[in-house]
Amino acid sequence: MQSVDIAVTDLASATKKFFRRVLPIMLVMLVCNQLNRSNIGYAHEHLEADVGIGAAAYGFGAGLFFIAYAIFELPSNVMMEKFGARVWLTRIMISWGIVSFLMAFVQNEMMFYVLRFLLGAAEAGFFPAVIFYFARWVPAGQRGKATAIFIAGSSVAAALSGPIAGMLLSLQGALGFRGWQWLFGFEGLLSVAVGITVYFLLDARIEDAKWLTGTTDLSVGFLSAIPWVCAVFAMYFAAKWQDRAKPKRPLLVVALLVAAVGTFAAAVASPVLALVFLAVAAMGFKSASPLFWTIPQSGLHPLVLAPAIAIINSLGNLGGLVAPFGFGLIKEQTGSVVPGLFALAAASTLAAGLVYFLKERTTTSAPPAAEAPEGAASAETRQPAAAR
Repeated sequence: MQSVDIAVTDLASATKKFFRRVLPIMLVMLVCNQLNRSNIGYAHEHLEADVGIGAAAYGFGAGLFFIAYAIFELPSNVMMEKFGARVWLTRIMISWGIVSFLMAFVQNEMMFYVLRFLLGAAEAGFFPAVIFYFARWVPAGQRGKATAIFIAGSSVAAALSGPIAGMLLSLQGALGFRGWQWLFGFEGLLSVAVGITVYFLLDARIEDAKWLTGTTDLSVGFLSAIPWVCAVFAMYFAAKWQDRAKPKRPLLVVALLVAAVGTFAAAVASPVLALVFLAVAAMGFKSASPLFWTIPQSGLHPLVLAPAIAIINSLGNLGGLVAPFGFGLIKEQTGSVVPGLFALAAASTLAAGLVYFLKERTTTSAPPAAEAPEGAASAETRQPAAAR
């Protein structure tokens, strides 16, 4: 729990920095993407007049883009997993920028078909790469917000594409180039330039982000102490209630369920609320510990109680190995500790159920009179009949 506390306390600041620094870069990339997708529509009539690409050829070429996109979407995602979102986003932008730039020199229908197909192949995987990058950098509770802002940016990009296309098309004859050549050429080179810039601005891993300082070591230390201070008070009151309660199991069930709810809520809440819910979880877990030991003390025979306590404690201490290793493995594979928190909440809920349905029994140190050995007959039965 303590290592999870330290990891969560810094998320609020880190998430804000991501939204301020990285999300605008993604939105600029989206604008470039929208420009290169929509420019073919603005250039349609000019291509027909200058190159002779009619409506049928234009429609077929426009459709080839989406065919190539569908074909190369999955391979692009596989390569993104191999090279990482930063490298792959850079590759996507530069390659589609080059193809778009070459559209400025299209001369016939066949060249138009080939370039449209290549543009779809180059752009395939752009949106999944962005979402994958969000999954690695943004906590689960903020990914929906990041994705919504990114998708909403497509509307802004669409609104900008018209005026930009109009300005570029109005450069008809400038430097000896047609307006549609300015359109494809400028927007293609813009994507290449942004792609190169993206490589230097985006970081492949969170560990590489020097701008992501988060809080100081001192503040992290103080914040990580909050759940355990709360746990001390919870243990005190739980002990008082335990002494007064006749059945001990209901208190233990409640403590385990509180721990489960706090852990689950911490996994889905915002960073600030996550620290609050981690405090709730710590209160539940720490209160459950002394309550649990009443079960073996009341349910086991005194002759086996000592070794049983030793075995239970030894097995429990294995959590010191399983928890850090498990959370580390989960974070390495998913980039987040959230699945580990879900598993911890499920385990606590399962434990609460087992305790609830456990049959409570009490033991005595002396055997009942009914079970006395046959040889231990009473003095009355051994007396002669005449003596009675």
